[in-house]
Amino acid sequence: DITTREALTSPMFRRLLLGESFRSFLLGSIVLHQIPHLISIGIDEARAASTLGLMIFVSIPGRLVFGTLGDFVSKRHLLAITMFTQAIGVIILAYASSVLHIYVFVLIYGLAYGGAIPLLMAFRGELFGRKRFANISALILPFRTIGSVGGPIFAGYIFDLTGSYRIAFQAFALLAVLSSIFFYSIKGGIGRNEI
Repeated sequence: DITTREALTSPMFRRLLLGESFRSFLLGSIVLHQIPHLISIGIDEARAASTLGLMIFVSIPGRLVFGTLGDFVSKRHLLAITMFTQAIGVIILAYASSVLHIYVFVLIYGLAYGGAIPLLMAFRGELFGRKRFANISALILPFRTIGSVGGPIFAGYIFDLTGSYRIAFQAFALLAVLSSIFFYSIKGGIGRNEI
């Protein structure tokens, strides 16, 4: 096993940190602002509220499918795919104008959102090993908290400023793409040379 110091000074850690940090802006922001956004575009409150539950429900098969695939396919490739797919879902949500668009968002974003959850934890362990897993996770957490707290505040501010979440969701989609790129760029891991 590598030491925590070796992990922190590695390019792998920096790329993982950036990938996870950019990803964190989406998580709470979409969940918190999804219902107000749908109401603001004319979806009735009951249907808007039900889409959040439906998105979480759709994430369950995403967790199972991508978690299983992660045992057979490169986790970094799968993480890059799930983050890029989430970016597509957020763009659909940003420009949604009908109930059909909302259900397409729920399906695309929900599956990818769920899929990234088991992949990320397994990928972190694959990169740094079990011995340092808790240390590495704890060191990443403050940076993830910045996105988890700052993202929803940013989205609310943009809505107050413009009367729409579109610009905020476009920004989150861009962050999801950047997250995808950083996850994809990670090479190496325990016992393997970094490229």
